Amino acid sequence: MYWSEGANGFNNPKIERADMDGTNRKVIITLSFSFFRSPNGLALDKEHNRLYYVVGRSNEISFVSLSTNTRSTFLTRSSFSYPKGVALHASYIYWTEGRGQSGTVYRAERVSGGNVQKIVDNLGGPEDICVYDANDTRQTGTRNILQKIK
Repeated sequence: MYWSEGANGFNNPKIERADMDGTNRKVIITLSFSFFRSPNGLALDKEHNRLYYVVGRSNEISFVSLSTNTRSTFLTRSSFSYPKGVALHASYIYWTEGRGQSGTVYRAERVSGGNVQKIVDNLGGPEDICVYDANDTRQTGTRNILQKIK
């Protein structure tokens, strides 16, 4: 499992990981101290061994290589309105942006960050995003739960 922590009076913002029972805890990255620049919107890319994230109140989406712990900026846009949530599906990366009560969902090509497209807009300040694909057989647990709910 992976999680992010914001800054507090004693620690810098960071992303950590641990086994599902809480053992083998490890800091993946530590960011410069700032109460407003904490990592959010984690998305795990198993295929490329990356962990994507956004940094609060910034105009970029970044990732860290889980092989080398090298941080890289994936996408920077001057028109970003504070990206918040990130999700991966097929060959795309999706993210939410929002300030106040307005927001948008965008997507771009997962490898290059190119071909940015607005998917949905006029949202009430979206915070996060999750992708569900009924055709993805790897999500059988999710599909079974959703079928029981219907």
